[in-house]
Amino acid sequence: VSIGQHEILLQPKLGDDALQATAHFPGFSFSGVSGRPNVRGGEAGEVMVLLDGMPIREAYHLPDYNSAFSMFDESLIARIDAHTGPLPARYGNRLASIVDLDSTSVDASAPRSVSLSNFNAGLRWGQTNSASAFGEQLFAARIGTLGAWIEDYSPDVGRPQYGDVFLKLRRSYSNDSELLLAALGARSKLSYFDPDTTERAQLASRTTYAWLRARTVLSENTRIEAMLGF
Repeated sequence: VSIGQHEILLQPKLGDDALQATAHFPGFSFSGVSGRPNVRGGEAGEVMVLLDGMPIREAYHLPDYNSAFSMFDESLIARIDAHTGPLPARYGNRLASIVDLDSTSVDASAPRSVSLSNFNAGLRWGQTNSASAFGEQLFAARIGTLGAWIEDYSPDVGRPQYGDVFLKLRRSYSNDSELLLAALGARSKLSYFDPDTTERAQLASRTTYAWLRARTVLSENTRIEAMLGF
């Protein structure tokens, strides 16, 4: 199943989360308290998520607290391809599903923007420069705004804090070849204080990915791709 950015933006979702646009895909189900999908009866951990070819092992904020929503802002994702089985051999490594995300290009989205919602505040900057080693440059950052609302209206839940950063540099060539350098980072924390017992608790997580991908198309049936990632 594949959908483009227009369909991603139209789907109802929680937390501006691009992955929740898959809720209407055949075989996908969400519990309502977690952003992780279960596909065709499989466990949530059996779904592999890729961003621009890189396997994202932990794709969610607050992973120790129901994985509320993913690190992928809906406006940053140009396309979602979901494979629910049998899975193509080049993916391997998972049983239930592959969710393959392509990030948006600078030309296809607002190159510079500021956003604000009940869940996130974001900043995006992008440009294309043919004279640069990487002709397309995109930077996006978000911080969570949900904590202030929860503190006022549901303090027993705790105070969540989260944010993420995405950087992409891409160089395209005339023969459908490209060189991509990308990085994704996220931090999240949930703090709780019980005034009756003065007990405190905290869950914290941090995730960082960086990868370099080179791809060239030799013919209609032949493609070579290499990736180095951390």
